[in-house]
Amino acid sequence: MEDISGSDGHLTFNTPDATSAARDLDRLISGPPHIAPLFADLDPASASGDGGVYVLTGKTKIVVTWLDVPEFGKTNRNTFQAVLYPNGRITFAFGRIDAREAVVGVAPGNGGEVQLVDYTESLPTGVIKVAVAERFVATRFFDHLAVAKAFFREFADDYDHLVVFLDFSQSLGPGAFAFELTVKNDVKGIGDDVFDLSTQVGSKGRLRSFVQMGTLSRYPPDPGTKFLGTNSTLDVMGQETGHRWLSKLHFLDGNGEKSDALLGRDLVHWSFCHNTLASDMEGNEFREDGGNRFTTTAATERFSPLDQYAMGLIPAADVPPFFFVGGCSNPAAEPAVGVTIQGQRIDLTIDDIIAAEGPRVPSAAKAPHSFKMAFILVAQADQFPSEDSIAKVDRIRAAWEPYFAGAVDGHGSVSTVLKPRR
Repeated sequence: MEDISGSDGHLTFNTPDATSAARDLDRLISGPPHIAPLFADLDPASASGDGGVYVLTGKTKIVVTWLDVPEFGKTNRNTFQAVLYPNGRITFAFGRIDAREAVVGVAPGNGGEVQLVDYTESLPTGVIKVAVAERFVATRFFDHLAVAKAFFREFADDYDHLVVFLDFSQSLGPGAFAFELTVKNDVKGIGDDVFDLSTQVGSKGRLRSFVQMGTLSRYPPDPGTKFLGTNSTLDVMGQETGHRWLSKLHFLDGNGEKSDALLGRDLVHWSFCHNTLASDMEGNEFREDGGNRFTTTAATERFSPLDQYAMGLIPAADVPPFFFVGGCSNPAAEPAVGVTIQGQRIDLTIDDIIAAEGPRVPSAAKAPHSFKMAFILVAQADQFPSEDSIAKVDRIRAAWEPYFAGAVDGHGSVSTVLKPRR
């Protein structure tokens, strides 16, 4: 066995565990097999006295002990053991535990399903074919990606995006109204790496994007109503689904250096100073007032030609020149109409983008122009979504198809038809 002990209160086999900041269910079930008596952010190097991680091997068992190991950045203490027997039996033993959040379980590795259990009620027995775990948290936790896995147990693995709404109140984290997780990217030339994490969400390589729209009640009854700055529900949908491709494009500046001056908030949205023709990916549409003064006239209404190029909907030759305002004081600002800024107009072409990122592969001639998106409404455990909530999500879904087609100037389409698993 290789790497049979882990600083984070878990054991791995055959290959070392990948370096990751996460100590969660997704990391437990991914990669190599795991045995996790207390999977948490532990720091054996900071243990005082005789504290640390100890391994005792014998003919009848292997005992791994974490003795008085603190959590990273804390002075608490955690003592526990994992005992492994030749017949496959595993025993966890706990002494003093100060950590308030951890995952306790075992997983065969390489993704797959996880069975959540309550160890106070029953223990898994026999041959374990899926991951078994209990997650302990100090605050309420929602496993977003478990939604995708549950969906694929009932519906076909035939979607580019999963779009999720919640029929209950749930924080998505500090400052987050909605978010997108790119599951797979096989496109070159858009400023992102090529990767495939689809197996972690139960897809066999088809799914590209997971969109969490959050609590449904925050959205107005009419999906076209502006309610979040310059955004309607459909504009928010545009931004979150658009994150599959956008916005990470750089360009080569006059010195031949790769520049991120087109980018704003978190470097995955367009800069406030970028004349995006009112892209859903932020930026604004600007009017030139003369004297190096510019005023915003529109925001979050569509996907610009540059957006559509990155999405694979139009070729590079169809992207007209565009500009941004150099010297703009707050590129991370949210879009707003009627704001005047001062700076120098800097003109760019798609060739400046391609010089930095390379050409888009596949090109628009070979890239898909129609996309399948499944809308999902999640209710509380042991409850069913209300009829009003179902109707509201259906209104958003029905409005989204024509909105998307219009936002991309008819160069692409979306289908939201659900297809049961066979």
